[in-house]
Amino acid sequence: MSRTRFGPAVAMACLAAAVVVSAQQRPVFRTGVQYVVVDVVVTDSNDVPITDLEVFDFEIYDRGVRERVADFRFVSIPVSTTPVEELRAAPPASDVISNARPSPDSRLFVMIVDNLHTLESEILAVKQVMTEFIAALSPDDEVAIVFVGRSDLGVNFTTDRSRLLRAVDDVRDAAGFAIDAMGRTTSRPPMTQEGGGLRAILNTTMSYGRSLAATIRTTAMALEGSDHPRRAIVYVGAGSPLDPNISLGADEKPLADMVYDELKMAFDRARRANAPIYTLDPRGMVQPADAVRGGIGSIGGVGPPSGATRPSGGGDDMGAALSGSVGYRLAMQQDMLATVAVNTGGRAFTNQSDLSRAVKAIATENGNFYVLGFYPQRHTRLGTFNDLEVKVSRPGAKVRARLGYVPTSAVTTDAARNERLATAMASGVDVRGLALSAIAAPLLPTGNVMRTAVTIHVTYPTGISGDAPFDTIAYQILALDGDGRVKATTERTYTVRPPRSERESVALVINDVIDLPSQPLTLRIGIASEALGHAGTLQVPVHVPKPSESRIQMGGVVIGASGDAGPATLGADFIKAILPFQPTTVRKFTNEQTLRVFVPVFWRGRETDATVTLTLHGPGVTLRREETLTVAEPVDGRRVTALDTLIPLDQLSGDFTLTLEARVKAGQSATRTMTFAVNQRSMPGTAALLSGVRYFSNHAIR
Repeated sequence: MSRTRFGPAVAMACLAAAVVVSAQQRPVFRTGVQYVVVDVVVTDSNDVPITDLEVFDFEIYDRGVRERVADFRFVSIPVSTTPVEELRAAPPASDVISNARPSPDSRLFVMIVDNLHTLESEILAVKQVMTEFIAALSPDDEVAIVFVGRSDLGVNFTTDRSRLLRAVDDVRDAAGFAIDAMGRTTSRPPMTQEGGGLRAILNTTMSYGRSLAATIRTTAMALEGSDHPRRAIVYVGAGSPLDPNISLGADEKPLADMVYDELKMAFDRARRANAPIYTLDPRGMVQPADAVRGGIGSIGGVGPPSGATRPSGGGDDMGAALSGSVGYRLAMQQDMLATVAVNTGGRAFTNQSDLSRAVKAIATENGNFYVLGFYPQRHTRLGTFNDLEVKVSRPGAKVRARLGYVPTSAVTTDAARNERLATAMASGVDVRGLALSAIAAPLLPTGNVMRTAVTIHVTYPTGISGDAPFDTIAYQILALDGDGRVKATTERTYTVRPPRSERESVALVINDVIDLPSQPLTLRIGIASEALGHAGTLQVPVHVPKPSESRIQMGGVVIGASGDAGPATLGADFIKAILPFQPTTVRKFTNEQTLRVFVPVFWRGRETDATVTLTLHGPGVTLRREETLTVAEPVDGRRVTALDTLIPLDQLSGDFTLTLEARVKAGQSATRTMTFAVNQRSMPGTAALLSGVRYFSNHAIR
């Protein structure tokens, strides 16, 4: 059985923001003009979205004071009808990660899969819900997946729906540790209360409930910095069976109070993040016999909980009494799901006979909403939650809107760059004050770690303020595991000479190396500019190979391009020892260029040769060639070599997929895939002209 992790598990590294910087004192800046954006869902009595309202149909009240609506628009994003098979077969996403918003109407979702409260018998239903929700989303939506009890299985925010669909297969690995509606992790008859069986069940149920509350709270915290017009959390699970209203003398009472107190803190964070929670019970029209392991007969002599009133229908029939007891716990689970939704502005979907219809309802509601903006008349205090109420003049309309807001601090231009960087790195979502893109490629096995090359492309916004001849740039890289633990870090400061221009964008490339342990990680990268008074962050997923394994493995694929003069680079010396050329983050080329492809290959064994097959597939083109790599002597028992080859792009046009497969005679193989595009028009082959930006002069100094 797969290993599980309990406690406040968080599956995305991005959700660990508060943990990462918890020891740092967050700076307080002066308040600027506050502008508040409110997203509003309006439905009729049948929960069908109303889409024809005008600005005069809305009233916004900030702490009881009516505000003037300064901006108004309606957003309609249809439910996607792309077949799942087509999504799964889509080309791999680019290896270059950017913090650019996919579109102005890009939405932000987190799907929480509660494997601690959902039995393994519901795996197919959970996978159905996950699959249909992912397929219903727009290609521009950013989505993350969290497993409550398996932080190592989650997926960070991504627009890659094929990657999200692959995570659906991990549901089975996460299953097997859930409690049923009676709080049991097995179908064995529990011990009597005197023997301590009830206490053990209650403690486990309490622990699982706290893990769920912590996951909701941490997820909401990660969304607080988002500027998406619509964001939401979708919870898939059965919910906790604890009863918060049980009598004071019951053993369960203090444990239930502890869980619900922590849930209240989670609700507060969700309201602050403007993240309504939609709860969906994958059991559908659940019957009592389906809510316990082994059916009703496995319950044994356990009746109603200590201190509770025996549910009706028990009589003298033991089967009916046990069924009634399970029904009592089912009601508690459904009440919990309703409580989560009501307290965050979402909706609860329980006892649904059609799960597909429920998923479509969630996608439809979050795809038809109004966006209103206003400037508060009353003074706002930083850190204080201000209640909002939105009213609609349409009779019978139901309104689900942002419940309130917390005034944000306006970072002033005289704030220290390190303070800006720390504040940006504390956000669980990308900060877009600076436009960033980056690649991370594990290249050199060194002991038990992989030395990894990181290349960051920074694009300054138009209009550099001030006449300072230099700018000081600070950046930080944090390698985070699924629980948000920092596994490696690096930070540096550079002084550069930007061009004096008020019209053109400015670009700079920063190189660095970082030693990463062998596991799935997320690199959180942040950069702050002192001259601009801005900071930006992004998050790069990295799957680091394990050098100690004997099978053949490949590191990251790095490419360079001929004629790519590129911007000024910093930190070139750091990568010279592991890479023979400067990587490019450009993935759009002309057919006048030639690509240089580099990928390390390593294995343990007697084989001295490895064969690498390159397959280039694009519109009407499939090209293959093989290259043989030879390693005479192993180093520390490991044979290490690299493919370093050229790919001319002449006579090519369109989108291409490059697949590299390395093999040894023993039959082992490893594969890497990347994508890029070729423009057939004759254009100067410089990255500067390809991206339409002006670059730093080559007078950057360290």
